[in-house]
Amino acid sequence: MPKTSTTTTDASVVFTKVLIRSLEEKLRPDAFEEILRRTGETRSVEEFKETAEGTSIDQFRRLLQEANLFMGLGCSQRNE
Repeated sequence: MPKTSTTTTDASVVFTKVLIRSLEEKLRPDAFEEILRRTGETRSVEEFKETAEGTSIDQFRRLLQEANLFMGLGCSQRNE
């Protein structure tokens, strides 16, 4: 079955929500805000959570990458 943009969007929303939940459990709110800022996000954590339905796969990847960098996991350099 070929991938559709809807399938990719649905997956990115689910992945983003799981990542948000995990970050909320592990980090202080100001640390989560810092990660969002590093991704170029201008919304607050609460605003980001409320609009997670519109998260693209690229936004999810940036959030995951910055979260990993912030917590000292994974790759130590950003792909810019």
